[in-house]
Amino acid sequence: MTLPRFFHKPKTQQLRGAGTAWTIQDITVNLFWIRLSTSANHFHAMDIPSDPIPKNFDAKNAPNLPEIEKQFAVRCIEQAETYWNLLGALSPKAMKLTKYDDEIFEEFKTFFPDMASNKDGKLQKIDEDEMKSAKGKETWRNFISKFEKRVADFNFGTLIRTNANDDYTERNTMFITRIQFYAIEIARNRLGLNDRAHTLAKKEWEEKRASRKP
Repeated sequence: MTLPRFFHKPKTQQLRGAGTAWTIQDITVNLFWIRLSTSANHFHAMDIPSDPIPKNFDAKNAPNLPEIEKQFAVRCIEQAETYWNLLGALSPKAMKLTKYDDEIFEEFKTFFPDMASNKDGKLQKIDEDEMKSAKGKETWRNFISKFEKRVADFNFGTLIRTNANDDYTERNTMFITRIQFYAIEIARNRLGLNDRAHTLAKKEWEEKRASRKP
């Protein structure tokens, strides 16, 4: 997994598995627009796992906001690393992300039939502008509400690869909510769209393992 340039951390804080050096300072610049509470219509794209954000959290007036953003960004990266490692270790079609995978997939097909069937390659390569359009946001909000009280951390933020064929890179990454990530990746796995990523991640893992041998 080659992590994007703008997520570079100093050598003293090097991310596990990072193929490039990232500075944490640059993370906040690139994630500034994703701040919590930016608008009522924005998905809570930075609610990172393990650290639920209070409902009354006000990003604009929060003390030490840069440090909070850094923590959010690092956790997003760590989650992306974890998923990439899973893609290398398991066959995508055999992967189970939640106990609600079947239901999430069925609802995804109902709300996004073209995307769920990969019509015109819409699932293989996500159209970020379409997702963020007024219509896209409204449809996603309705989908997300179906799992609000059932899927843990449903609105926590995560990184997703816009093109299923490729690794996590600066140009192939966007932020979405956890339930959106589940819906898209469950569908990609079931339709075989992550098979190439599985091959790439597995090869990377095997090369790393071989390099550790004496």
